[in-house]
Amino acid sequence: MTPSILTDSNEVISSNDSKVVYQGQKSVAGLILVAVSGRKYTALEPSLSNDVIHRFDVNREQQALSLLLNNRADFTIQPKSLADALIEEMGGRDRIFFSPEQLQTFTWHLMITSELSHLHQPLNEFIDSLENERWARS
Repeated sequence: MTPSILTDSNEVISSNDSKVVYQGQKSVAGLILVAVSGRKYTALEPSLSNDVIHRFDVNREQQALSLLLNNRADFTIQPKSLADALIEEMGGRDRIFFSPEQLQTFTWHLMITSELSHLHQPLNEFIDSLENERWARS
């Protein structure tokens, strides 16, 4: 595995019309989470399994954001790196609110099989050379 190539976070995203400020699962009790089918949110699972938070599944992240922009759901959770690009593409930057508190942060890495171990050092050197703040390593 390489050093991290990106530090990212699962963001709690809502519309500017109905801002959701996430402060733990109690702060989103009774709300509708629009989520991509199959995604798990460990911090929210107790409330989701007891239907304290109502979950509505969609197939793609764009669908979730579209439902927010049309005030058909209360919030979604998406990686910031993906959400930023999709919101820009959809022209919704001024209509979306990111909660000050994220659900979780994580890092992206490249996994290398033993058959490709000769690539480990060149990839590490390349990753170390990245200077863009967006690609900052933790």
